[in-house]
Amino acid sequence: MLSFLVVATLWISHGFAELVVPDPTFKDLAPVPRHVWADSLANRADATASVALADYEKFMWASSEMPGEKPVVVSMIAYSKQNEKIIDMDRFTFALDPTTSCTAQDFSLRFKHPLIYEAAKVAWDWVNYDDLRSFVIVPSWEGCGGDRSHDHWVVTKVEFDNKESKIVLEASPSTWKKVIGTFVLDFGKGTFEQGYNRRNSFPDLDGSLMLDVSTSFPEEILIWEDKSGFPNARLRANCTDCSTEGILALAGHVEGSLSGTGVKIDKLELSIKPQGVKIRLGVSLELDGDVDFRDSSQPSGEVTLLDYPVSGWRVPGVFQFGPSFKINAGYVIDYIRGTADFTTGVTAEIPDTAIVDLDLKAANSGQFYGWTPGIEVNPLALHAQIDAQTRLYTEIVATVSLTVLEDNGFGVDLSLKIPQLTLTTSGGFDESGFCEPSGGQFGVKIDSTVGANLVLEGWGEVVGQRVPLANATLLDAPDLFIFPQVCEAFATPPEGYPLAE
Repeated sequence: MLSFLVVATLWISHGFAELVVPDPTFKDLAPVPRHVWADSLANRADATASVALADYEKFMWASSEMPGEKPVVVSMIAYSKQNEKIIDMDRFTFALDPTTSCTAQDFSLRFKHPLIYEAAKVAWDWVNYDDLRSFVIVPSWEGCGGDRSHDHWVVTKVEFDNKESKIVLEASPSTWKKVIGTFVLDFGKGTFEQGYNRRNSFPDLDGSLMLDVSTSFPEEILIWEDKSGFPNARLRANCTDCSTEGILALAGHVEGSLSGTGVKIDKLELSIKPQGVKIRLGVSLELDGDVDFRDSSQPSGEVTLLDYPVSGWRVPGVFQFGPSFKINAGYVIDYIRGTADFTTGVTAEIPDTAIVDLDLKAANSGQFYGWTPGIEVNPLALHAQIDAQTRLYTEIVATVSLTVLEDNGFGVDLSLKIPQLTLTTSGGFDESGFCEPSGGQFGVKIDSTVGANLVLEGWGEVVGQRVPLANATLLDAPDLFIFPQVCEAFATPPEGYPLAE
């Protein structure tokens, strides 16, 4: 059998020509009142607990607090520093008189309930016994500062006006970074039900911070031409039906501490779960020419088809979540002799049971399972007078960046090359019949496989530079599906068929 060969490599990385990338936008999450999620506030008779200074407080922010909705939720437990306490004013706002003031000139709290005033006197007088003591008060209600603004004030002295049931605080404004000793932060999704059922408010993966990867590709993916020889060589790739759909749901857990050198992150866990993620690659590929780059530098290139920053979420001064994804297209040409064009379609669907759990601060940690996609294919349609091997794939490149307490930046890149479509065509001559005995002596055979590859990389940001923290290959399966071999024979060599010299 006489045969000839063309090798070209083409990829589409799911991350149009050169384009301007829009700046990402962020939506501010709103503080959630304690009565929505804290059981303890259901009993207002416990006056002592309402005004007690504590070693830590929990705060929650959400995109919505409507009953039955599933908003984005961020929660943080803030632990106070040595010789310092903390209290959220939301614990006792029901007991405050409207004349309460929270300004640097007049920070005074007037109580409507004498019993709660007396309890506050006993608890807050603690700060007067030592100049090193202080406590943080967070005036998170509409009658004191911004509407549940979660501003922070450091109190170093208190005075009591028994006649007016008023406490005057010597306080100065501060920031989260200055008032926290250690912290635990969770982000994801919660449900706020009517009543005080806080079990339904903790973050989970059912609808968490979502990265929608649904998009369609432009019709023209790329064109490569070489006009140095005769005839000219060309590679053209077009999408007849290329798209992605679905959501990547994310949730996380962060633990850290603060010192004079800034924020130190001790644990950063991230979970990623697909919801209806499907990739459709309907492609037509055309090759023609007579070039050989095996002994020289092979032409290659990559273009960005789509770079899309998705709207993110943030809690000013605490947390910022900025997702994005992109689609690239690239190619490598080894050599071409002859002409070919073919079309096919591949659909790959990731099971919703798949999940990634990763701790970016712990070596060799993480759980990854269930990412092997289900594959559906359309028959190959071939018209070729060529030998070739071509690899084509789509790749979702999803990036998640996190900023914690305006100090530490972290991120995760999830690169899902799916489907990887490998096409190998071999044209030639067999006098006994190229495809079958007594058939045409000239012909082309095509062998094809569909595979997938998934790589996850975690990184941190130091002085504006990305520093790798974790890298894992979650899936590497080049032959998830093998097409039946296709053979096309003809009695005489058609125009463009590469004959041996």
